[in-house]
Amino acid sequence: MATKGICIGFDSALRYWRSMRSVGSDALENECPPAFGMRTIDTSRQVAHARTLCSCEDGQLLDLVSGGSFDRCPNADSRIHMWRAPLGSSQLTGLGDGIYVCRPAAVIAQLGSCLDSISLAQVACEFMGAYGLVPWAREDAIWDVDLLMTSGECQQYLAAARALRVRGATAASDALRIASPNSNSPRETDIAIYFLLGRSSGGAGLGGFAMNQKLVVPQEYRALAGQRTIKPDFCWQRAKVAC
Repeated sequence: MATKGICIGFDSALRYWRSMRSVGSDALENECPPAFGMRTIDTSRQVAHARTLCSCEDGQLLDLVSGGSFDRCPNADSRIHMWRAPLGSSQLTGLGDGIYVCRPAAVIAQLGSCLDSISLAQVACEFMGAYGLVPWAREDAIWDVDLLMTSGECQQYLAAARALRVRGATAASDALRIASPNSNSPRETDIAIYFLLGRSSGGAGLGGFAMNQKLVVPQEYRALAGQRTIKPDFCWQRAKVAC
């Protein structure tokens, strides 16, 4: 990995993944390019390019991560966050020109020190769901997109971060407990979080459901349902309840 690279993290990485989803990019599949023979531009140009990739607005600072192979690179248009959790090739996506971005599981861990549990659970549901938010655009959401991470991937990274006593990792783990995969909309996400929250926290305490899971309609009910399969927003299979 290049030692003169910069690493996008925190809120800027969140904006990057939202932006990539909005244009249908497959950037998540990019591998980190090898350091040998890689063209490296100066830090100011890297930051300028990264700001464009992250759809940063005028005056908005770019969030960079310092840790692992990434040194502090002071720049007037960026702010540096120290990060002690792993930042290897499996946690990063290379964007070229010595620019890297933290993958979604690492971003969730980082945002644990910035967002409250409800807000962070909403981001986790978005990353694990089939929609994406684009708050800078006329249409504030996009639909039918591929998930960015799985719950297992995020849990694994958070476990490593907690073991290193990284700030925000425990809060992020708590938020992930009230985040459900396969949400199809922000509205479904909010309902899912309400269901998963305990009653002492103002929720319903109704866990144990799956979201948007395809179910085969029993033969005797197909005439009533008018179809062979259904895909309810929420399904408690053990209780035989769907809505």
